[in-house]
Amino acid sequence: MEIVKHLFKKYSQSKYWVYFNYKFSKKVNLLSLLIEFTSVCNLRCKMCALDHSQKGFMDPLLFENLIEQISDNSKHNIDNISLWLGGETLLHPKIDLMLDILSKVKNKNKIFPKVALLTNATVLDERKSDIIFGSNAVDSILFSVDGGNKESFEDLRVGANWENVLSNINIFLKKNREMKKNIRTGVISIIKPGVKLSSEFKKLINSVDEYMPRDAHSWDGSKELGIEIDYGKEGKKGLCYFVLRQLAVHWDGDVSPCCIDLNKRGVLGSLKDKSIYEIYHSNERRMIISKMYKNLRKEIELCKDCNL
Repeated sequence: MEIVKHLFKKYSQSKYWVYFNYKFSKKVNLLSLLIEFTSVCNLRCKMCALDHSQKGFMDPLLFENLIEQISDNSKHNIDNISLWLGGETLLHPKIDLMLDILSKVKNKNKIFPKVALLTNATVLDERKSDIIFGSNAVDSILFSVDGGNKESFEDLRVGANWENVLSNINIFLKKNREMKKNIRTGVISIIKPGVKLSSEFKKLINSVDEYMPRDAHSWDGSKELGIEIDYGKEGKKGLCYFVLRQLAVHWDGDVSPCCIDLNKRGVLGSLKDKSIYEIYHSNERRMIISKMYKNLRKEIELCKDCNL
């Protein structure tokens, strides 16, 4: 019986099961809906494909409308809301209002997606920490801390200061413990091969609930990045789990197929004239998934050079 349960769980998470579910389910079935509060970022990280040309902040009214939409469980089955995409989430000038909107809708619904926030922690000062704690909107917070030591971190994350970032994170972690907020914490890192991890970094990753090392990747392949990447001999083929299980909402309401499209090269539609439900089931999205199923990724401009 345990073997049967294991096999069912493994198959139910496979790309082909997700594809089957997508073909025949009327609901929006997503592992993650990414929502970009802002495309503005204060860093110029070497491994990031963001071109910084499209700058703006999400309108609170647009955000409220989106959150109200996805709270309708008769149409939406979304596991997680991920508050990040291209920019630094905490730079939104009305971050307190945005989280308050989220909290109000979340708390009036018995069933609601888990909410995660990602930050580079450079502006995670006491005020912003208090906003996060006070909102009761965030279930988990992830910190982007690449490099593994001061030299490598500041080489990759151009514009960031190692000591400042570690201090901000450690203060947040201390408050989280003292206030018993139980916000789950994690560190996401890209570490170059052969880099020796510093004692401060080791202490940090032992202080959070989850450590998530990541390999460098080409994003959508549209930009040469300043780090070495193993692209493999051939491009990826077949269905993409990201496209099947994600949608990404940009600050202005444009919606992309997945988190890879930082620069809006593959926009499916806009929340200004369509619902998230309509965009999920749109012909544009169906066409992308259909071509992937037929091993025709080379015909999808956004996906043809992606190595994920």
